[in-house]
Parts: sequence; structure tokens; C-alpha cells
Amino acid sequence: MLISIVVPMYNVEKYIRRCMESLINQSKLDDVEILLINDGSQDSSREIAEDYTRKYPIIRIIDKENGGLSDARNVGIDAAKGKYILFVDSDDAIRNNTCEILSEILMKHDYDIIACDFVRIEEGRKKYYKHSSKEKIAKNGNDFLKTELQNKTMFMASWSYIYKKEFLDNEKLRFKKGILHEDEEFTPRALLAASRVLPLRFCFYNYFINSNTITTKKNKLKNAEDLFASLRELEKIYSELEDNDLKKLLNNSLVEKYLYMFYEARIPKSKRKRFVDKGLLYHKAIGTKNKIKVGLFMISPDLYLIFHKLLKK
Repeated sequence: MLISIVVPMYNVEKYIRRCMESLINQSKLDDVEILLINDGSQDSSREIAEDYTRKYPIIRIIDKENGGLSDARNVGIDAAKGKYILFVDSDDAIRNNTCEILSEILMKHDYDIIACDFVRIEEGRKKYYKHSSKEKIAKNGNDFLKTELQNKTMFMASWSYIYKKEFLDNEKLRFKKGILHEDEEFTPRALLAASRVLPLRFCFYNYFINSNTITTKKNKLKNAEDLFASLRELEKIYSELEDNDLKKLLNNSLVEKYLYMFYEARIPKSKRKRFVDKGLLYHKAIGTKNKIKVGLFMISPDLYLIFHKLLKK
């Protein structure tokens, strides 16, 4: 088996058919399996999925108690028989030639991770996201991170990468269970551990913004708590890096994510104190704008929020 497509599924009866049609209508399905990880769905998602399993033997449904997206992906990794793993969220879709393009590459070469492009679709409007690393020139994860961070094209979504299962297993790479922003925590760890990363100028993934999914219904306070905890964990990992240039870029990314979180979460003043960590920002910002933001935050988080609000206008 060459490719395992892992699809976590939870209460997506409105979207699962769109996802499944994109998977079964691939131009090449030889050596491919589709794993539907039913994360305790309470709607008709599973019944819809069963219709596909009766027609297509390459599809397996794995039932589990509800444990969240990270837990479902981990179950998929453990169950996968493919040499490589591709994650697809059940409310998204992929291009019909995805498996064909990837198979041609994966049968000839060996990589830990392949990085691809994607398109964000909201109310019919499309926005393309492309990596800036030179196409089809493999590099280690550190060099890939440096290039992408320098060019502001570092995308954290795990579904924009294809992973070698043996690599994930050997490096004990799994998603942290029970958190939102799981990709923000997982993707940097995976890339830092990777010896061979292939940038591929192939926009295969259609990322749909839907009004009733977990992405748009997140509890903002829970959102902030989980991202804050992940940033602190990443700070420890980055502090041990020997590549000072990469360390500076990654630390600057922590600053940007932290400040963005602090503004977007709209944290009530009564709960704001536990989210203030000036040490996370200290001597980490790169660039004049970031340094100004950090300086204002150091004086007063409220002053920073006012400044950010003015910038948004």
C-alpha cells in the first residue's frame, strides 16, 4: 500500500459526500486506502459513509469514542497500512488527480514530508496559498522552515503536507490530544525532525470555510488557552536549537502568533492576566512593526490592543 488517506469524521452530514466524492473520483486509486475515522458522530455521517464502503472496498470505517480531531488523526496514523499518509478533513476536498501525481513521485523517491499548496474557498471566493521553496528540490526540515518563515509562506495546516508513516512512527510524532490549534503544535515539530522535505508546486487541497463547522464555532477562550499552551511548549523546543538563524525566525513566529491570539481571542479583562507572558516576547521580535507591538505590550497589554485595533482600521 502506497498512500493512506486519513479522514476524521464528526457530525459532518452536510459535507461528507463532497469530501468522499473527491476521494473516490481520483484518476488513480491503485495502492490507495481511505480510512474514515468516525469520532463518535451523532448525526447521519456514519450512515452516509457506509453507503460508500459498500461500493468501494478501499474504504474502511474505524469507530471510536469522541476524542477530538487530534485523537482521530492519531487513530488513523496507527491504523494506516500505506507507506505515506495524507490527512483530509471531512468538510474539505482534494483534486481528482491528487493520488496520481503523488504516486508518480512517491514510487520513484523517498521523502519524510512533501509540502504542497492549497486553495481557501469561502462563499465561492478562492485564495491560493503557495510555498516559496524551490519546487522539487529536497532539503532538510530546518532549511525548509527558514525559507518559508523568511518569505511569510509557512503554512501550519497538516493537510497541506504528506507524511511518511515510518518517519512519523520513528520520531514518535502524534497530534496532541484534546487541544485546538493542533497543527500549530504538530507541524513545526514534524519539520524540525525531517531530513528530506520536498516542496511540490501542486495545489491539490480545497479548504472550505463553512459556517457551521468546528473551525467557525470555536470557543475563543478555549482557543486562546490551547494556542498559548502550545506556544509555550514550542518556545522550549526552539530554545534548544543550534541553528541561531532558524531559532530567531521561529521565535519571531511565536511573537506574531501570541500577539494575534491576544487580540483575536477578545479575552475579558477579568481573565486576561493569566494570558500575559512578557517572557514569551522578550528579545524575540524581528522587524520594526513587531518590535513596536512588543514594546507597547511590554508597557501595557491594553495599549497594544488599542494600537492593533487602529492598525486593523
